[in-house]
Amino acid sequence: MAARLNKRQADSARAHIQANRIVEELQRHLHGEREMTATQIRAAQILLDKSLPNLQSTELQGDLEGQFKIEWNR
Repeated sequence: MAARLNKRQADSARAHIQANRIVEELQRHLHGEREMTATQIRAAQILLDKSLPNLQSTELQGDLEGQFKIEWNR
């Protein structure tokens, strides 16, 4: 018998499935298979921002004295 997922695991799996569905719909729109309004595209972007990590490049600078400075590249 398979082990049950705890609530956090179940929520994570559910969010992953929903994010995949949003990405699939956006891909269909890009390939011309589905029409989407600007509002629908913006809503998809907002939902993806909430469910997927935003991969931004960062630069970490420091010296041997333990003083660090982080610069966000946007």
